[in-house]
Amino acid sequence: MRIVHLEDDPADAELVREALVESGLAAEIACVDNREDFLAALLEAPPDLILSDYNLPSFDGATALILAREKYPEVPFIFISGTIGEDRAVEVLRNGATDYVLKTRLDKLPLALRRALEIPEERQRAREAEQRLRVSEQRFRRLVEELPGYFFTAHLDPMGGKLTYVSPQVEQIFGYAAAEWLAQPRLWREHIHPDDLPKVMECIERCVAEGTPVVFDHRILHRDGRVRWVRAALKTESRGSPEIRGIVTDITELHLVGEQFLQAQKMEVVGRLAGGIAHDFNNLLTVINGYSELVLAGLPPGDPTRADLEEVHNAGKRAANLTRQLLTFSRKQVTRTMTVDLNELITGVRKMLDRLVGEDVKITFTPGEGPLSIIADPGQIEQVLLNLVVNARDAMPHGGKITLETSEAVLSEAAARTHHDARPGPYVLLSVTDAGTGMSDEVKAHLFEPFFTTKDKGKGTGLGLSTVHGIVKNAGGAIDVQSAPGRGTTFRIHFPRAGKAAESAVTKGVPDRMSRGSETVLVAEDQETVRRLARVVLEGAGYTVLSAMDGTEALRMAESHEGPIHLLLTDMVMRSMSGAELARILNREHPETRVLFMSGYAERGLQEVGEDAAFLQKPFTLEGLKAKVRDVLDSVEKGRA
Repeated sequence: MRIVHLEDDPADAELVREALVESGLAAEIACVDNREDFLAALLEAPPDLILSDYNLPSFDGATALILAREKYPEVPFIFISGTIGEDRAVEVLRNGATDYVLKTRLDKLPLALRRALEIPEERQRAREAEQRLRVSEQRFRRLVEELPGYFFTAHLDPMGGKLTYVSPQVEQIFGYAAAEWLAQPRLWREHIHPDDLPKVMECIERCVAEGTPVVFDHRILHRDGRVRWVRAALKTESRGSPEIRGIVTDITELHLVGEQFLQAQKMEVVGRLAGGIAHDFNNLLTVINGYSELVLAGLPPGDPTRADLEEVHNAGKRAANLTRQLLTFSRKQVTRTMTVDLNELITGVRKMLDRLVGEDVKITFTPGEGPLSIIADPGQIEQVLLNLVVNARDAMPHGGKITLETSEAVLSEAAARTHHDARPGPYVLLSVTDAGTGMSDEVKAHLFEPFFTTKDKGKGTGLGLSTVHGIVKNAGGAIDVQSAPGRGTTFRIHFPRAGKAAESAVTKGVPDRMSRGSETVLVAEDQETVRRLARVVLEGAGYTVLSAMDGTEALRMAESHEGPIHLLLTDMVMRSMSGAELARILNREHPETRVLFMSGYAERGLQEVGEDAAFLQKPFTLEGLKAKVRDVLDSVEKGRA
């Protein structure tokens, strides 16, 4: 090793050299006695060790220490002096000297040298450890700051706790920067949703008391007032430890998807129930409405029972509308889609809507530049308009204005994501706006749920908007609502735009012609009362009727019947075989027989026979039955309605 020794007494310099040799240290020693030679020795090559006397004739050790530290701050510097004194020794150590040894105690020099030479190694190890710590901290910080949520540490106290660290992502979730959280210890408590605060505190206390991790979801309040959902995962070092750390992630979108999934499941269950109820109920209504219509037709105008029976008949028609809503809501109603102009359709039902709302409500229609063509069942779109207009009327108990508007619209990728299940592309927008009482966010959250209503008991079924929602979704559209208490409501419906020319969708009446005939009709219906009603009506219209309780009996009657069977009138859902299966088997032996299907719940059957098959929805009116039978018999192609 190379040593620079500042000493003006050659005898002392020799004693130091001998002490070094005796210690077994192999070294090259450059001995100097003045400032110039000292600086030259430092510049010649970096020394491994500097030894210095404190007092020299033209130089001093304190200045040499300053010069050495400027050039080589890490090189050990040891004073060897006989006159340094305790006070000066403390001073030079404070100024950067490594050690000092008295000339009268040179036997201490080897130990001082070893300690001094170990210091650079220790410092190097410390620097390396510090560098490793710095790299580890940087890696940890990158990891923490790349988490999907924010990381925090906190110290719990009787007042609830104080954050000691929080990562920058907290600003994305709460709207407050990390520095604000650290400066305001109570801020985190104030932004937990009040209804969830007890649960949050209970989970924190359980985590600390048991020393086990806890994971829980709760709501928080964003800086701008929005309510968001987060998931917190907390942990402590041990049971009872006041130190707690955790990760909080924003699960608002996940929570929304979960709610939609649960809502979809609920809608599916209720839909299945509604479809089953409607099937049985439509059979009953077919009988109630049909026979009340038959009796009314036979009563003279002045009969005292006529008014009562008309009330029964009107109630039956209202019940039929309710079952149609149930089937539409459950997406099990038979639909006949076509390309229609929405402007033309709305114009065609304006008078009916005006009569519906009364004199104190005014409806205005602002059509967009047309044609605005969509693919839908015109009857169902009329039902959408009717339900939304009635809903708007009920929201304005003292009268007001309802505005209908149509226009072209295009949903971008971003806009389509805000309308669940919608796809980007061209749409036709229908807006229905009222100046009514408006709705709170809580009401809007449940608006399209089946049987949800804010009306007084007995004044609403809760199916109107559920029906609208079902129709819109079935048409591939999207619906949203904008409303606030006291500020009215706007329903916005996007229907996929059709490219073909629209057909006329204005509701047409029954053609003015005879609905009678002399052909043979085979009726297959497993409900005896419905079967008897169909037989009475058709025989009264001049037809020959063969009546069968199911498909098996119908085939047996067809085989034994000697003449032609002009029409099969069959229910689509029967116990022994479906109406579609009956029609296929019968047409093998009687290809000339036309087929008219009927049902109050035809989801499965209609898929079997195709949309072009002739169909009669239950409950039907007597004139509707006779007119449909006549239509099918008079059609050029078998099975065309």
